[in-house]
Formats: sequence, C-alpha cells, structure tokens
Amino acid sequence: MSRQQVAKWCRSFQAGREHVENRNMEASSRPSSSRTDINTARVEEIIQRDRRVTVREIASELDLSYDNVQRIVTDELRYSKVCAHWVPRALSEEHKATRMMCSLTFLQ
Repeated sequence: MSRQQVAKWCRSFQAGREHVENRNMEASSRPSSSRTDINTARVEEIIQRDRRVTVREIASELDLSYDNVQRIVTDELRYSKVCAHWVPRALSEEHKATRMMCSLTFLQ
C-alpha cells in the first residue's frame, strides 16, 4: 500500500469513519453496459473480416469506448496483436496436433 493511501485511510478514520467496508460497493460492482454478448459478437465479426483492424477503428465503427473494445478483444475474445494482425491466444486442436507431430519429429 502506498504512503498516500495510508494517509488517506488515517484521515478517514480520524474524521469518524468506523468501518473498513467500501460504502460504494453497489456502484463499483455494476455491470458494464457496453461489454455485452452482442457487442462481443460484433467485435469478433469485425476482426474476422479484417485481421489488421485497430482497436480505435473498431471503437469508432461500433461507437464504443477504446477501453471497452480493448477489454473485449483481449479479455473476452482472447486475441493478441502479432505483426499488425489479431491472432487468437488459444491454439486450435489442429495447431496442437501439428505442434505435437513436429516436436516428436525433432526428438527423433
């Protein structure tokens, strides 16, 4: 914990705060309205159409924020940018089988 955060807590308790629970728990745990299944599917469709598309271009096309599109692409769809192309992070079964055969060939 940073020094500033400790000072902030000390000031809160000196001012009369008695509990350590977050008072704004409802506000911080509300779901994001833009990270829906529909928007996720739309982002996936755009990436499949053009693997070289940028997050900024997707955000402007779908009228979503840059941060929300970034989270959809990286957290939900699990894509990463490699040489200006979006590629899935998880290997398909075909890719796994090919890697296994190559590894066995190298071992022999």
